[in-house]
Amino acid sequence: MFDTAQNKDKNIFEDIQERLKDARKRLYANELPEADYEASKDLHLYNKALYSVFQRWRFANVYGGPMWFYLVGFMVAVLVFYWFHEDIQVFSLNVKIQQDALYAATWGTVGGILRWLWFLKYRVTDRKYRNSFRLYFLSVPFIGGLFGAFLYFILLTGFLILTPSHSPAALTGNNSTSNSTALVISTQTNSPGSTVTNPAIIPLAILAGFNWEFALVIFKRIGDSFKSTSEADTKIGK
Repeated sequence: MFDTAQNKDKNIFEDIQERLKDARKRLYANELPEADYEASKDLHLYNKALYSVFQRWRFANVYGGPMWFYLVGFMVAVLVFYWFHEDIQVFSLNVKIQQDALYAATWGTVGGILRWLWFLKYRVTDRKYRNSFRLYFLSVPFIGGLFGAFLYFILLTGFLILTPSHSPAALTGNNSTSNSTALVISTQTNSPGSTVTNPAIIPLAILAGFNWEFALVIFKRIGDSFKSTSEADTKIGK
């Protein structure tokens, strides 16, 4: 029985290939109506073969069902964690930099998940989803979180370099810092045990997690600036 099923699949595959070959020949011969007809028959045969298998197999291998559950479930878990941490302070983080880094990683994770939900939607729509994508889908929440946290620390480092006089206040969370300090890195304490995340952190972290290319460009520019500075110092030393 198993051999019969294998032979049937092999015959369908060969039939599809033959029809594609014939459609390609007609296309090269400029026989466009005939080529379109052959391609339509080939698509019908493909869909017939696809929907002849079990629904469970299609759900996992064509629609990427497990990855939808994984990404949506991970995002819900992250948002629930964020909500609980805002209410009951799951981690005892007394330094604003620690709190903001955690929030940046959290929203970077959300950005990464949104990016790959969008990617998954298009792959499934175009019938181009492959099980080989699963490794990427499993890793994107963590990569998005890392990008969000890295971008926050880069902005923090740049701020401390540009305004070193505010460094002690930024590190201790003193609310006597300037408005620019509060805009870039700080959270404001409203009451004991209650903190409010700076709104500027959330969109930047989501952007870094969603648009990895944006974060990589920033990292590359920073690396190039250090390289240029190092080369300039070397020339001066000579």
